[in-house]
Amino acid sequence: MFPNRTAPITDYFEEVEDPRRREGTRHPLVTVITMALCAVIAHADSWPAVEEYARPAMKSQDQL
Repeated sequence: MFPNRTAPITDYFEEVEDPRRREGTRHPLVTVITMALCAVIAHADSWPAVEEYARPAMKSQDQL
């Protein structure tokens, strides 16, 4: 059920079903969950703080 203990953190969320509509979805759900988790670990305490934390990484991903 769970990946081995040295697996990337994203492996733990890959089986989560995405409830969002396809149109307008910019980033994979696993990316959104992982960024939100990292932001909270970095002391983000609101959705705007999560967005501020994630913005640089999301911008660089959009440019790929």
